[in-house]
Amino acid sequence: MTIPDASASKVLQEQHEKLGDYSYCTECAENLMEASGGQGKVIIFGSKDAKWDDGYSWGLNETSPNLNIPTKTTNNAEYTYHSVYTDGKYIYDPFVSDKPIPQSDYTQILKDKNPNGVSWRIKGETDSPDIPELKKGGF
Repeated sequence: MTIPDASASKVLQEQHEKLGDYSYCTECAENLMEASGGQGKVIIFGSKDAKWDDGYSWGLNETSPNLNIPTKTTNNAEYTYHSVYTDGKYIYDPFVSDKPIPQSDYTQILKDKNPNGVSWRIKGETDSPDIPELKKGGF
């Protein structure tokens, strides 16, 4: 079995301890990817009926239905979108846990909290660094 990235795990624990009500999940995910040497992906989750734009911008389409996430402060926080980091085997989400979560366990948590379904996009790079592309696909 693959073990979680040690550098990203350390940053995850630090982020989890410092999170506040106004922490920005995409920034946390990008910092985790940077801690792992740029390996892995930032995944942005939304509800099954999320309104996805072609490019990523803060807030994306805030008219989308909410996605339910169990955070460290509440069992059911509602977000329009929620970004996490993955190394390909584990999800690193400081809003949910101070430890990496196996991808299959994390996706099951999302399915349990969102019985109508979940969708996602992979945050990628484009020619314009100010507007990264959102790609469909597996993680």
